[in-house]
Amino acid sequence: MYQNGFVIAAPKSGEGKTTIACGIMAALVRRGMSVQPYKVGPDYVDPAFHRLICKRPSINLDLWMVPEELVRWSFAKRASSAQVAVVEGVMGLFDGSQEAKRSGSTADLARALDLGVILVLDVSKMADSAGALVSGFANYHPEVKIAAVVANKVGSPNHYELVKDAIEGSTGIPVIGGIGRDEHLAIPERKLGLSSPEQFTHFSSWLDRIADLMEKSIDLDYLLALTPQLHLPQVNDLKNVLNLAPQVHTRIAVARDAVFNSYYQDNLDLLSALGGEVVEFSPLRDQTLPANIDGIYLSGRFSRDAAEVLSSNQGMHRALQAACQVGTPILAEGGGLAYLTEGYLEEDSFYPFAQLIPGKVRLTQRLAAMGYRQAFLHKDTILGLAGTELRGHEFHYTSLSEDIWNGVFETFSSKGEALGLTGFMTKNLVASHLHWHFFSNPQALASFLQKAQYYNKRSIGHETFERNNRRYT
Repeated sequence: MYQNGFVIAAPKSGEGKTTIACGIMAALVRRGMSVQPYKVGPDYVDPAFHRLICKRPSINLDLWMVPEELVRWSFAKRASSAQVAVVEGVMGLFDGSQEAKRSGSTADLARALDLGVILVLDVSKMADSAGALVSGFANYHPEVKIAAVVANKVGSPNHYELVKDAIEGSTGIPVIGGIGRDEHLAIPERKLGLSSPEQFTHFSSWLDRIADLMEKSIDLDYLLALTPQLHLPQVNDLKNVLNLAPQVHTRIAVARDAVFNSYYQDNLDLLSALGGEVVEFSPLRDQTLPANIDGIYLSGRFSRDAAEVLSSNQGMHRALQAACQVGTPILAEGGGLAYLTEGYLEEDSFYPFAQLIPGKVRLTQRLAAMGYRQAFLHKDTILGLAGTELRGHEFHYTSLSEDIWNGVFETFSSKGEALGLTGFMTKNLVASHLHWHFFSNPQALASFLQKAQYYNKRSIGHETFERNNRRYT
C-alpha cells in the first residue's frame, strides 16, 4: 500500500494552493485512493472542504499552539490508515509567528514531519524570473525540501515551457504541471474568508471540474513517485501519550451544524480519550438539548445569514438558560460567545439570542482581531486553577456593545505583548472570542470534564436537571 505524504505550499497567499490542494485530493480519491487531509495553522474553512472531498476529518497541524511531539502524533495517527497524506499550507511557505522565526509556518511543519513541499507558483506575470524565485525558496532553509513545482495561471503552452525551462534549468527541481488561467476555479471569497461548503451552492460541479483539471494538467504519478513513502512511528493511545488518566464517563453536548463547526479534531479526540462522549446537537434546528448531558461545548463562526434562524429558536435559548441555571459547565468559543449574548444588533434590527451573557454583538466593517494568543487563567474556572496556561487563536469580525469581560484570561500575543484581561465567566460558563487548542494543555480539558461529571451527576443529579430543563422548555 502507498503511504506517501507531501505539503502543498506557495510563496504567498492567493496563489491558488487551496484550489490545487482540493483538486489533487479529489483526483486521488477518484482513483480509489484513501487520502488523509491536513491543514497547517488555525483554520476551519479549508478543513471543511477537505473533509467533504476525502470523507475523513482534516487535521489542523500547528507548531505554535501544540508541542512538536503531539503534532507528530496527530499526523501519524491519521496517516497510518491512509495511502496518501496531503498537507495544505498556510500563507507563504516561510510565514509564521514572529515570536520565534518561522514558528507555526508551513516550512517549519514540513521540517518537523520530514515532508517534501510541492510549491504552487502564480506565474501569470513572469517567465525566467520564476527560476530565480524558486531558487530563492529552495535555498532559503536547508531543512526544507522543495520536491516539485506546479505552475499556476499559465498563459499559453509556450509560456509554460518558458517557465518550466527556467525553473528546472536553474534549480533542478521538476515542474510537474501547468494550470491555465480560469476565474471559475477559485473558491468564492466572502467577508470572513473563503466560503464554507454550506455556502458554496455549486460545490459538487466545482469539485468535478478541478479534479478533471488536475488529472489533465499535473503528472500525479510523477508526484507520487517524487514523494517517498512515509516511515511512521508506532501510534500509541492518546491517553498514554499524554500520561493522563481518563475521567469518569461524561456526556458532552457539542454544537455541530453550519454555524457551529469551528472545532479542532484533536480537541474532540482528546475529549473522547479522557472519557467524554460527544453528543451532537444543532442550535439551528433542535428545540432542546440532548438528554442526560454533563457539559456543553459551543464553538463556531458568527454568521449574519443565520442570525434570524438562531434568534427564532427560542426553545434552544430556554434549554441553554436552564442548563446554565442548574450549573452545567458550558464552554463557548468565537461564535459560541456571540450566540450566548443578549442578541445580534444590526442598525435598527435586533435578533435575540440565548441571553446568558450581557451585551449585544455587532458585525464590524474591518477585522476586529486576528492572531495567536497565549493566555493564563486569571481566576479559578472550569478549565483549571488560576495560572493555568492555554494557547489558541483569535479571528473575528464581531464586537460587543459593552465591556462585559470580567477578567477570566490574561492574554498575550505571539510576540509576548500584553493584551489585557479578557473572557467572561458566570456560574460554570466560560466564554471567549478565542478558540483554544487543548493539546497546548490537555489538563484544561480534563478539568472541564471533571467539573461536568461533578456538577451534573454528584451535585444536582440528572433527574433534577431534566426536571429543570422541562420547566424552562
